[in-house]
Amino acid sequence: WPAETLFGALWAGRPSLGHLSLPLVGLAGGVGLTALAFARWQLPRVARRYQRQPEGLVSLDTPYRQHLWERVRSRVQDLLAQAGLGDLAASHARHQARLDRFLAEDLRHFYEQIR
Repeated sequence: WPAETLFGALWAGRPSLGHLSLPLVGLAGGVGLTALAFARWQLPRVARRYQRQPEGLVSLDTPYRQHLWERVRSRVQDLLAQAGLGDLAASHARHQARLDRFLAEDLRHFYEQIR
């Protein structure tokens, strides 16, 4: 531990990494507890709300979107009923990779066919 406090070192103009060790541990602990609280209590509450009312997931402002939603609504409800906490991040990363691949390769191929 440093001989002087963080505020004393800042006032004297000579703070070091040792002065930041306790604040960084406190910050990491606070972020970890916040993430745990969100994952343990808030995320299941949000999942239950969208299981009861899945229309909140999408914007239904056009007749096309309303018709499309009616076609996929039951599938979305089934997926929401089966989803766990770990499924959310894994599914998001997988879908993001598919979108990136589509934009990088497939969409370019479509444009080449149009030309």
